[in-house]
Amino acid sequence: AQSCVLQLLRELAAELGVPVYTQRLVPTGVASTATLDLEAVLADLPQPLDFTLVVLSINTEMGRSLLFFSERGDMKKVVAAIFSATDPDYSDAQGRTATWFASARGHLDILSFLLEVRADANKAKSDGIAPLHTAAARCRVRVLRLLCAAGVEMDVAAPGGRTPVFMAAAAGHPKSVRVLCDARADLGVASDDGWTPLMRAAASGHAEVAALLCEVGADTTRVSREGCTALFAASARGHAEVVAALCAARADPDRATHDGSTPLFAASVQGYLPIVQCLCDAAADANCTKADGATPLIMAASSGHAEIARRLCAEGAGRQRGPQDGSSALEVAVRHGHETVAAVLREVGFKDRPEKQGASRHSEGAGAGPTAARARDPGE
Repeated sequence: AQSCVLQLLRELAAELGVPVYTQRLVPTGVASTATLDLEAVLADLPQPLDFTLVVLSINTEMGRSLLFFSERGDMKKVVAAIFSATDPDYSDAQGRTATWFASARGHLDILSFLLEVRADANKAKSDGIAPLHTAAARCRVRVLRLLCAAGVEMDVAAPGGRTPVFMAAAAGHPKSVRVLCDARADLGVASDDGWTPLMRAAASGHAEVAALLCEVGADTTRVSREGCTALFAASARGHAEVVAALCAARADPDRATHDGSTPLFAASVQGYLPIVQCLCDAAADANCTKADGATPLIMAASSGHAEIARRLCAEGAGRQRGPQDGSSALEVAVRHGHETVAAVLREVGFKDRPEKQGASRHSEGAGAGPTAARARDPGE
């Protein structure tokens, strides 16, 4: 391609350290307003070339127009505003720049031009949201690629400690997450409450994003301030597809929160049978015990989840007693009026406690059958 006036101005800007948008090439011997067309090919101009370089002061009057045209996507008027010596980083009362508007609206041509004239692509709004945050949250994939190629700061934190990849994960945009991961976004940077992008995706039910993050090396063992892993967050909220993805990535199904709750415990309490089945298939410990002595089976019994109780018993749950009075799961189910659960427990070998005998107050657990008696070790 032949060199044009704009390319020459860019070379002069690099050599002189003067912003390209403040430069004008004025043919020698004519009025200073008769500047050369930016797109004019140098070889087509009268030879020999003879012109004067004029450097203008920054024009503050066109700033609002620049923002307006950037939001609307009017490339020609954006160029005209910039080459009226308008500061490309001019911002409104909310801190929004032309670069932010172009990124938010997906105007690639305008964004590319602004980057060429050295607009600050890292400049955030007054609320701390930078163009990369906005593009990530809105799934502006081509904008993300352009910003990443321009070398913007990948892990800048918005309020709450949210990075661009965190916001993309929270919004459930796998394409955005992929672009940011390819640009080496740090997946270990957590928000102020200790949540990583993987935890946020898991808690929000974004299975494809969670699987992608695991694929590129996100740490499944990280915990929040409450001791919550991504697997626990997904299990507690009923996101079965996310749980399956995390289990496929070999997330630890027995990693407990600070009070001893494991993902299996959370799913059993809430009645999420598919998740209980998935966790059991991943060798979760069916006899896990909280700090207060509660077990998944006892909590399933107290909540009336019969099929969950059946699956837990098949995994060897049953011998532990309740934290309050040493009641068995059967006694807990009967006390709460869950006869269906009680029937399931009797099927697998639980015995009703004798009421009039002086024998032990404890009924037999599910140890009557060989399958039910097997207590799985946490690491099995």
